[in-house]
Amino acid sequence: MNHPSKPDLDALLTVESVAHLFMVSPMTIRSWAQNGRLPAIKIGRLWRFRRADIEAWVVTPPTAERQAAVSSPQSE
Repeated sequence: MNHPSKPDLDALLTVESVAHLFMVSPMTIRSWAQNGRLPAIKIGRLWRFRRADIEAWVVTPPTAERQAAVSSPQSE
């Protein structure tokens, strides 16, 4: 049963939505998804992101590779 006050954790987010959340460009999000740095689903030619996966990714302690990818100026 869905509760109106709870976000839908199965919701799929767009590249643009995730870019807005992380305050980076959509190109950066696509790159992270393609390189496996961000959990993503490819549906046809479009990348989609499960809200629950993104929320879990944010609170997971970063690995050295993920830290380098996020802080790299080449990522944008």
